[in-house]
Amino acid sequence: MHEAGLEHERDGSLDLIGVAARALLLRSRWLAGGYAAAGVSMIDAQGTTREGARGSERLWIPTGALGADVRWRITSNLELRLAGQAGVSAWRPLLAINEVPVLDLGRFELSGRVSLVFVSR
Repeated sequence: MHEAGLEHERDGSLDLIGVAARALLLRSRWLAGGYAAAGVSMIDAQGTTREGARGSERLWIPTGALGADVRWRITSNLELRLAGQAGVSAWRPLLAINEVPVLDLGRFELSGRVSLVFVSR
């Protein structure tokens, strides 16, 4: 992520290390189910305020998520997947330089994905 604006400039990266468990129920060409995930997010962030003050920080934050997964089997080895999840961090990731917030990711996340899944049988 990189953003430059009138107030400040910030740059950073977000990586997730974790495990997930998924259960899917098969109905004809459809699969549906849910999953739970737990892990640790590693956030590397750097920022500069309008006044030129700089700062950087690496944060390790425990995270968890619950999600739903629906798949349509196109062929025996290919599925179209729609997934959505709600995630939460143990605390709110915030980078502030001289008490000026330059990166605030919040504690909660809602996301959705559309993907193709290749299945080997």
